[in-house]
Amino acid sequence: MPTEHNWTYDMAGHYGAGIVLSLADYTAYRLRSKSEDRIAQKKRCLESIETILNAQDMKNVTEETPAIPSAPKIDRESMQYALNVAEVKRYLTMEDMIKEPSIFKRLGNYFRSVPRHELINPLRWTNTLYFAMTAELAENVVAWDYYTKTVGDSPIGGLARNVYQVPAFFVGLQTGKAIRKPIDWMVKPSDEKKADRMIKDLVLDTPIVQIVTEYEPSDNVQHQLDARGMSFNALAAPFSRGLKQLAGSVTEYGKRAEAKRKAESDARISGFDDLTKDR
Repeated sequence: MPTEHNWTYDMAGHYGAGIVLSLADYTAYRLRSKSEDRIAQKKRCLESIETILNAQDMKNVTEETPAIPSAPKIDRESMQYALNVAEVKRYLTMEDMIKEPSIFKRLGNYFRSVPRHELINPLRWTNTLYFAMTAELAENVVAWDYYTKTVGDSPIGGLARNVYQVPAFFVGLQTGKAIRKPIDWMVKPSDEKKADRMIKDLVLDTPIVQIVTEYEPSDNVQHQLDARGMSFNALAAPFSRGLKQLAGSVTEYGKRAEAKRKAESDARISGFDDLTKDR
């Protein structure tokens, strides 16, 4: 027996579903993500930004954003510099502060981010609208029997309901995003909020985005990457695991080289002392 379909209740239900889905997306992310891991990642990004800025010639850095003395000064053609650029580019792309030019890359990054990031909330409003349209069409297909048999609507009537269901669901998603912001601010550790603020300030006040997007590996860096079967773009891609592995390799190599230099220096000093001790 068909029942009367009240569009106002239906619209309110889709609006509420959008809010619930947005908050569920945020809750699932918070449960999967450890605060100490997020803070460590943001600190690595901050250190890399400072190192990159400090490596620039003063003519390439504005007066308002001079090189940062606390960061080490390294050669811009070194592998270490390339790793710092990759770290920053990777993080800023993940956080949507750098937009990939290719839609296929953006889609690839999006699907790779799903296990470790929010699924819906990071989307821009246009992509959120596309998501709402797709979800509502899928809901009509899944609930086809309900709408045609229980409600008594025709197939055309079912599609016509999307005229109000899509906007209601979309506004619900946007409302959920707005609700999530103060919640996130309250539960986020102070160290993480400070790191977020510092990264945002550096992005706004320095040419860091331009530096990392325009960076091209030197011949020396490219040769080392080729020897490892890697590419810089793959290292700088969001959620890349190769960056951490290569960074560890370069760090260990640097430690071994430094230990060797220290041992040679100590040997020279010891030899000199042996020569002069009887004088």
